[in-house]
Amino acid sequence: MRSFIVSHNITSPLGSDSAENFSKMVSGTGSVRFVTDTAVCHTPAYLSVFSEHFENKFETICEMSIRDALQKCSVSPEDPGTLFILSTTKGNIGVPLNITAGNIAKKFNFHNTPIVISNACISGLLAITIAERLIKKGIYDAVAVTGADILTDFIISGFQSLKAIGSTPCRPFDANRDGINLGECAATVILSSKAEHGIEVMNGAFNSDANHISGPSRTAEGLYLSISRTLNGGYAPDFINAHGTATLFNDEMESIGFDRAGLNDVPVNSFKGYIGHTLGAAGVAESIISAMSLENNTIISTKGYEDHGVTKNITIAGKNIVKPLKSCLKTASGFGGCNASILLVKK
Repeated sequence: MRSFIVSHNITSPLGSDSAENFSKMVSGTGSVRFVTDTAVCHTPAYLSVFSEHFENKFETICEMSIRDALQKCSVSPEDPGTLFILSTTKGNIGVPLNITAGNIAKKFNFHNTPIVISNACISGLLAITIAERLIKKGIYDAVAVTGADILTDFIISGFQSLKAIGSTPCRPFDANRDGINLGECAATVILSSKAEHGIEVMNGAFNSDANHISGPSRTAEGLYLSISRTLNGGYAPDFINAHGTATLFNDEMESIGFDRAGLNDVPVNSFKGYIGHTLGAAGVAESIISAMSLENNTIISTKGYEDHGVTKNITIAGKNIVKPLKSCLKTASGFGGCNASILLVKK
C-alpha cells in the first residue's frame, strides 16, 4: 500500500489555511513579532502568536484545522478504516493528552480511538511516519495527523531558562543567530492509500542519539542514521527542509548530519523565520509547506539567513529557487537527542 497526501491545512498566525501560509512565505512575509503582552509571557520576546482570543485555544485551533482539511477531501472520519493521530509537545496544559485527543476526535465522530504522539519537537514527523507505516501495512486506509501547540508563559519561560530564546527575529544557519522564536499553530495532513498521484510519503525513520537532555549530538549521529535509513532506496532529494531552529548547537549539528550524508550540494531551507518554532506542530506544518513547494517547483528562502554560520559547507537557500522539483527530505530534531526524517516524492 502507498501513502499519499490528499488534503491539508495550516492554521497559524500567518494564515488560516495552507495556501495563505505558503503564499506569504514565498513573498517573504512572516508572523514573528515582538510580544510584550504579559498574558502571553512575563518577559517580552519575539514570538508568532495568534492575535485573536480563543476559548480553549488548543482544541479550537485543532478543530479549525481538521475541519478545513476534511472538507477538502473525501476521507470520512466515521469510516472504520480512518484513524486520527494528535501530535504535540506540550498539549493543552492541565488536561491529559489522551483526554484532549478524545475530545477532538469526538467532535468529528472519528470511529477509532485516537493515538497521541508526544516526543519533543519530532512529534509531527514521527506521527507522519507512524501514519505512513500503518497505511503501508494495510491496517488503515487513511490517517488524519494533526500537530498542534500553543504558547504559555510556562512554555516560554522554560526555553528562556535554557537561554534558547533569540533576542531578535531568528536567523537559521546564520553567523549571527542567537536562538529560536517560538510559535503557535495547528496543522493537519490527511494521508490515504486510495490516491494514485500527488505527493507521496515514501519513507520515514527516527533515531535517538541519547546524547543529552537538551543538547544535540556533536557528531549528529542520530540525525545521520535517520537520514541514511530514510534515503535507503537511493533517493537524492532536490531540497532539504531542515529543523533549522537558529540555535547555535542545533544548526551546527544539522550541518554535520547533512555533510556526513553527502548532501552538501542539496539546497537547505528552514521555515522557522516565518512562523517560529511551533513545537509539536512543526513537523506537520513544515511537511505541508514542503509538499506545496514540490507542487509549485519553488524552494522557499531561509528567512533571516545572510552570512554562513555553520562549519560545514552545506548549501543554504538564501533566496527563493524556482526549478523543477521531484523530492524533498524533511528533518526534525528535539530534546533528548531524538531525530526524525521523511521523504516526500511528487508522483
